[in-house]
Amino acid sequence: DGSVLLYSESVAEGGNGEYKGETPTKASTEQYDYSFVGWSDQTGETEPTTDVLKNSTADKSVYAAFSETEKTFEVDFYNGDTLLETAQNVAYNGTATYTGSTPTKAETSEYTYTFAGWNTNSSASTADADALTNVTADRTVYAIFTAVSKGYTVYFYNGETLLETVTGVPSGGTATYTGATPTSSQAGY
Repeated sequence: DGSVLLYSESVAEGGNGEYKGETPTKASTEQYDYSFVGWSDQTGETEPTTDVLKNSTADKSVYAAFSETEKTFEVDFYNGDTLLETAQNVAYNGTATYTGSTPTKAETSEYTYTFAGWNTNSSASTADADALTNVTADRTVYAIFTAVSKGYTVYFYNGETLLETVTGVPSGGTATYTGATPTSSQAGY
């Protein structure tokens, strides 16, 4: 950047300069990695100046030129402890895309589960709409599921006659009969 002298040498008029120091480096940023590509006659360049070290006829300063490469990142998609897929080369500040089958979770005696989305917190109970966006580092996301209470159907009969059907009764819940009081045609009932 023109602030640190790396090397100095005397060159005969018309001669060629030759850098004999360590390869210059430039610190990475959150978004870019940098690679030394040669010498330039101006600071901050991304391309070297052709023949800048050749045929020296006066004092001159040359500057390290660096190409920049935008960083890319990996996003690992998990369902519990199982790695489902890795999205590679997600651009800086980009959005990861999951291309696999919709994640599933085994039902229990009380619940079925519906895939709700992704979250960076494996113990979260809700999906995070931003879990796959603005990627600026490698990231792990976890499948999040919504528990849906299993609904049972309760049939109310009077003998062989169906009086009422109540659907969606949750496991451990109560079905309530709301129809007319059943009667019997048998004597004594």
